[in-house]
Amino acid sequence: MVYVFAMFGVIIIGMFGVTVYLLATAYEPEKNSEWIQDNTTNDYLFSIEVK
Repeated sequence: MVYVFAMFGVIIIGMFGVTVYLLATAYEPEKNSEWIQDNTTNDYLFSIEVK
């Protein structure tokens, strides 16, 4: 049960990260893409550690 919940959380975080990344790159590609990429990766690593 915990494993299923963790996988669901990772999927939600991943989809949210991709959405934010696409929105950011659509408006200001040069300024925001690296920052968004780093934060998405950090959230993913954090979710793995918590699990």
